[in-house]
Amino acid sequence: MEAKAHLKYVRISPRKVQIVLDGVSITNTSSPCIYVKNADKVFVTTTSSDNTLSVTSTFTADGTTNTDAVIFSKDDIVINGTGTLNISSTGNGITSKDDLKITGGTLNITCTDDALEANDSVAIAGGDITITTDKDGIHCEN
Repeated sequence: MEAKAHLKYVRISPRKVQIVLDGVSITNTSSPCIYVKNADKVFVTTTSSDNTLSVTSTFTADGTTNTDAVIFSKDDIVINGTGTLNISSTGNGITSKDDLKITGGTLNITCTDDALEANDSVAIAGGDITITTDKDGIHCEN
């Protein structure tokens, strides 16, 4: 994993986490740049900066979990902030196995599979989203 600039992790409570992206550039070859294994809710917040997360090769599973997105969460995730988040993926862009909420910021997602994917719900209450994909822009199973 290559990381540049500022990535800040803040535990809000025992089960809530905030990850602040401030001019970050992270490139992985086969695993998510952000992987949430266990939390009640995770907030990925962009400051007024440009941030880039990318996976450049085939995703590798984590045991029985098919981690197939640049941001992959087994729990609820909220994308917010005032900055730009550029995502490039050989799989999905952002995946939540629970709820995915977007409340602000600018998202530019380029991927080969689903750009925004969730099992329970996808809610968009703000932000500017640009998607380039070979499959679904927004995909929800339940």
